[in-house]
Amino acid sequence: FFCFIQLDCFRPLIEHHRLLNASCKKKAKQTIMLLRTTATHLLLLTTCVTSSSITAPACADDPKNPVCVSPPSRSTQPPPPQPKDACWLYLAPSSIADAGWGIYTTQNLEPSTVLEDAIDMVLIEDHYKTIPYRDNKQRFSNWMGYIWPKGDDAFYHSVTDAFPIIPTHGYATDEGLSYATTNRYYDENNVRQSTFRPGLSSLMNSHNGDARNVQRREERYVTSKEVMAGSELFMHYGNTWHAVQKKRWKSQQKVPQVYQDLAHYNSVFNWTDLPSQEEKYNSINPKTLHKRTGERGVDVLDTYKPVEIKRKLQTKPNRKSVTWVEKKGHCLTRVNGDGKAQASVKTGNVITTSPVLAIARDDLNIYEVYKKEGKNKVPLALNFTKGVIGLEPILDLTYGDERSDLLLLPYGPYVHMFETTEGDEDGAVANAVIRFSTTDPVTQELLKLHPLSVINSTSKILVDFVALTDISPGEPIVLDYGPAFQHERTVPDDLYPHHWLNTPVEYIIQDVKKPLQPGELQQLVWQHNQEPVTTHAYRLGLEPGFSQKLLEYSQDLGIVDIYKRLLNDDILESDDWYVFNATTPAGQEHQEWFAQRYKSKSWSFNMHYIAAWSESARVSFLRGLNQAGFGNALESLGTQLEVDELTCFHVSYMGVSHCENSMMHTDVYATDWKGFNILFPIKVVDGSKEELDIQARDANVVTSVHYEYDHAIVMGDWGYHKTSPNSFENDEIRIVVGMYCAEMTLDNMNQLAHIYNGEDPAPFMNQFTNYDEREVHWSRKGGANLPE
Repeated sequence: FFCFIQLDCFRPLIEHHRLLNASCKKKAKQTIMLLRTTATHLLLLTTCVTSSSITAPACADDPKNPVCVSPPSRSTQPPPPQPKDACWLYLAPSSIADAGWGIYTTQNLEPSTVLEDAIDMVLIEDHYKTIPYRDNKQRFSNWMGYIWPKGDDAFYHSVTDAFPIIPTHGYATDEGLSYATTNRYYDENNVRQSTFRPGLSSLMNSHNGDARNVQRREERYVTSKEVMAGSELFMHYGNTWHAVQKKRWKSQQKVPQVYQDLAHYNSVFNWTDLPSQEEKYNSINPKTLHKRTGERGVDVLDTYKPVEIKRKLQTKPNRKSVTWVEKKGHCLTRVNGDGKAQASVKTGNVITTSPVLAIARDDLNIYEVYKKEGKNKVPLALNFTKGVIGLEPILDLTYGDERSDLLLLPYGPYVHMFETTEGDEDGAVANAVIRFSTTDPVTQELLKLHPLSVINSTSKILVDFVALTDISPGEPIVLDYGPAFQHERTVPDDLYPHHWLNTPVEYIIQDVKKPLQPGELQQLVWQHNQEPVTTHAYRLGLEPGFSQKLLEYSQDLGIVDIYKRLLNDDILESDDWYVFNATTPAGQEHQEWFAQRYKSKSWSFNMHYIAAWSESARVSFLRGLNQAGFGNALESLGTQLEVDELTCFHVSYMGVSHCENSMMHTDVYATDWKGFNILFPIKVVDGSKEELDIQARDANVVTSVHYEYDHAIVMGDWGYHKTSPNSFENDEIRIVVGMYCAEMTLDNMNQLAHIYNGEDPAPFMNQFTNYDEREVHWSRKGGANLPE
């Protein structure tokens, strides 16, 4: 039988998982964690060990208690049509191109035919899964696209704060239901909540035209009109969802993916709009400059990736033949809503088939969240120091192996209603087992891949529930969830491929700590598939002692001492800057440098830039680089990255004492792949965590690396990165040098000037005014040519 437990019993289950409160008494045999809603009550279905394991509610004392309301009787609902073989709904490739699976009927259906007689759902507790710093994980994993959201963009995955704006197609994921407005659930306080809904809610595609043939009536899905055999069934995700899809489809037709294209910038931007340095400097107080926007940018065009605009939903899909559906499809109607067989199934035959969502185990952990104060309450970061503070209820619906961090969540109709042998006092014996589909070629190919690749292909893997004995109509389907069953349901030992076991489901850079020889250039690639982290991201070996020589040069100028004051004494307000005199040795030309405190309020970090202000300071810095051996680094970069020459047009120090948050950005972009940002440290803090976040080519993924002495990080066009969260103790500071070097051409010179003369002080704009008089610091013909 089923226990109908009121909400105050359900709440501890959400918070503590299987730790039922006193009113619920003993541990339930199988916590299914499904909510069934009706117009009058909210029910938590839990299969109980015995009838005495739950204290009966005092209905006479509280007749309004929702526990005392009789559950809806399935026998009173109009029965669905029952063909002889019980197969009339099939899972098969959708008639909409690239839309994944669809649901088909092989029978003519009358209007109001019941397709699913109860809509199950599970609350999603954590809406902060996609914020930054979920270390080495995707921000918006594909399985989240199957969540019916409480509102548009409920998981905050579009809050990227990136410059230039990253277009949607930069995120290799399908947002799925993120803008769906139907199937929204309101809790007892009339507050909308996000839910996962297995069954037809997650399987049917949406159509905004005449092909729509399914509607929701109370808690059932029924046909809204006559449906012919061979037709795909379509529900409606809401007008907002369709409007977003239509807009993205039109954008994709008009604008190709040109955000990496220099020609785009040259064609749409009026380069004369950039303010001159004289205008920026003379119009304000010469000592302190509050940030003035230099019109830094053409934001990247808001174009969209094909996977998100793939559903051309205004086109009426083609009806398939019944033969096609039966050949290409998988029967879904051999089980009913009670988890019992609807027809006879012979030993070894498939009872039902289900696609699965592939989920990293950590995605279902709930962590405390740091939040901003004031108007902007978008969370900043997860607080990992407190550990896991909760678990998602859908964890109880997943299947997994304790040796793997990859979980599988089947979402076919009624597969979560199957019973288990675990803790059964009547000695129930399993009559079914879960197996990967052997007839689906896509599934067989995905089983060969790394778990991360499987997660990126979520919903494409099929599992079969296979009969271990002959099963009669009305017989419960029973599985063995194994002795390790605590949260996820344990799969058979031989189900997971060997390479899924004991394999981290994390994005790890290959050999990222390997010491490099001087001049050795190592592209950053993922360990699991050897693909580049992003298009141009490298580690570069520098000359032995390079960092120490630059540190001594900086100490001689007094810059290190100035940094200690700037970072520890709050001399400058956020976004202020000033010009100071360096302590130049006797006989050397007087040098002026500027220091700027950058966005400390808006980004919650303490970073100051120091860069040359006078020509003598600029030349001095280049000379210091030459004496440390940087010419050899330019030789390596130029020859290995296949450019003809390199000009280092900007160099600055970046000093940090702490960082809570900063902005994802790229310093070099749209230079025709000829520009580079070269980052290397002269002072690091021993024992600190990684200091630099790098955003992958799939913008969902952010990984982190350490700065290393005598090594540089090289980022090319569209190399998005940011300062990692860190806090140094005992007044410790970190100082890094950043250089912009590029092959200047007549095509990209304006773009390079645009990058340099952004919202920051830019004292040497004259280097971009005459191409023939540009400085060249390395060339294939002449080698390195830094000042002596």
